[in-house]
Amino acid sequence: MRRSGEVLFSILIVVVAGFVVWNSAGWALRALGAPVAGIFPTGWGSRSGLFPLVIGLPTLVLAIAQLALDVRGGPAGVASAESAAAALELPAAVVRQRSLLILGTILGFAVAIWLLGFLVAIPLVTLLYMKAAGESWPLTIGLSVATIVVFYLMFVFWLNIPVPPGLLLEPVLG
Repeated sequence: MRRSGEVLFSILIVVVAGFVVWNSAGWALRALGAPVAGIFPTGWGSRSGLFPLVIGLPTLVLAIAQLALDVRGGPAGVASAESAAAALELPAAVVRQRSLLILGTILGFAVAIWLLGFLVAIPLVTLLYMKAAGESWPLTIGLSVATIVVFYLMFVFWLNIPVPPGLLLEPVLG
């Protein structure tokens, strides 16, 4: 198999999406009258299980399709990362650097949410990403402020979803 890294990544996404669907499907099947005792976890209710189910099902279907393409070798004409970089006339080092920046941002965002909570992590990660991408200070600060304002208005104010502080801020903020 010449594309083992892509196949392994697709398998990882299938496993994660399958786990999310499996954990969130119990309430939906129970609501439809299907017996779920012992098969699916039923701890998630309709309020907490709807979002992962709605996102997880299409993700699982698409991940399985991507896995099938990766195992088969993909359709004719699908370019590899190296040939895509060559077509864009970008050196492989630049493509690798940009990919690592995006991966680092995603992992950093997850850690920042865990340690600082959403209300601090969102503007902080936005600010760091924009500066790492070389954007100007006015644009960086403006977008950082806009992201937290939109998040707060949508989730905290409008939807009334509690946003707990992170691990480091919980002792301070309670």
